[in-house]
Amino acid sequence: MTEKLRVLVVDDSKVVRKAFSRILGEEYDLVEAENGEDAWDILNQDEEICAVFTDLNMPHLDGRGLVTRIRTSEDKELKALPVILVTAAGDDTETTKDALTAGATDYVLKPFDSVFLKSKANAYVKPRDKALSETKLAMLDPITRLANRTYFQERGQQEVLRRRDPLWGRY
Repeated sequence: MTEKLRVLVVDDSKVVRKAFSRILGEEYDLVEAENGEDAWDILNQDEEICAVFTDLNMPHLDGRGLVTRIRTSEDKELKALPVILVTAAGDDTETTKDALTAGATDYVLKPFDSVFLKSKANAYVKPRDKALSETKLAMLDPITRLANRTYFQERGQQEVLRRRDPLWGRY
């Protein structure tokens, strides 16, 4: 059996956290936090977390604040984590838009459908060290993770095509 991918669920409602556990618990290793501050501490200690589902409205540090901290982190892997907002249909749409603008990957409306929640998890929860696509991995040396010959050939072709574009430089 393969090891489950770890997902952080952040919500001040124990009922919502238990719903996540019931829906996603068989496929993922869920870590729970009651607010954004606790979640931030967990994220800085647990490098195995592959995605974050966070409530928008919480005490101490809300979902928007957590998204902002993640996206402005100096840790590149943490900064790249998928962050999915969990928001009620009655929540302020401007606040939701603001959080998405701050860098949230996607959102889920409460009450959520189990099939819909599973599909969001399947779409975004990927192993951290395998977050690069196969195409990008083919362009990196497996040991040094530096660009290889394939990368430079691909990049060169892109530049040649760009130079041939009659509108080049007018964008």
